[in-house]
Amino acid sequence: MKKLLKIILITFLYFKSFSQIKNIPDGYILIYSQDFEKNTSINDFYINPVNTDIQIVKHNNNKILRLKNNIDTTNTKKSIIILDNYLIGDFICELNFDLKQLNINYPAELILILSFKDTLNFYELTIKKLNKDSINVQLIANDRGKVNNKFEKNYKCDFKNWNLLRIEREIINRTVRVYLNKFENPLFELSEWSLVMGHTGFGLKNGILDIDNIKVYSQTFIENKIK
Repeated sequence: MKKLLKIILITFLYFKSFSQIKNIPDGYILIYSQDFEKNTSINDFYINPVNTDIQIVKHNNNKILRLKNNIDTTNTKKSIIILDNYLIGDFICELNFDLKQLNINYPAELILILSFKDTLNFYELTIKKLNKDSINVQLIANDRGKVNNKFEKNYKCDFKNWNLLRIEREIINRTVRVYLNKFENPLFELSEWSLVMGHTGFGLKNGILDIDNIKVYSQTFIENKIK
């Protein structure tokens, strides 16, 4: 009997914890999920530039997506991969990632694409790893080829080898919230009223980015391909 009660308690605590992490509002549905166990999953993405170093690799007993961007002393070259299925308004994106630095003098940057129409029109959030407990965040807008830095701030954070990231974007009030490993409160929140519907995706500067277990939820989306 005691063993049964222990099993029930452990199960309850597990699902309680799971539900807190996976808190999805009413009206949102899962529109994309990928664990990269199939090599063809790369075909889900629009890749820029086309010669980007991207591959499915084995990690422990699983497969993951690996994106590599070599050191660029001008800090202008980046690699991006865009989910090529929907134009999205409101969305919640969750994923596991590991960001590795190639050179101590060039911090690796994780790029989160918030709204992508084409290579001259997009919004991106860059998270630069300054050290194990500090990051630099920038919101960058590219409007018809004109690049503007809309927001920049440093934050303290608990940066691990593998991290659980959650991005929430609400198109009506133009709010972006980002959670990193902890889900009681967002790591940061910002507003940008020029944000509009677009494709979402990921990118990298100066490092190696491993990604696994992507999930995208939305309540406002339209089927659309970039290609």
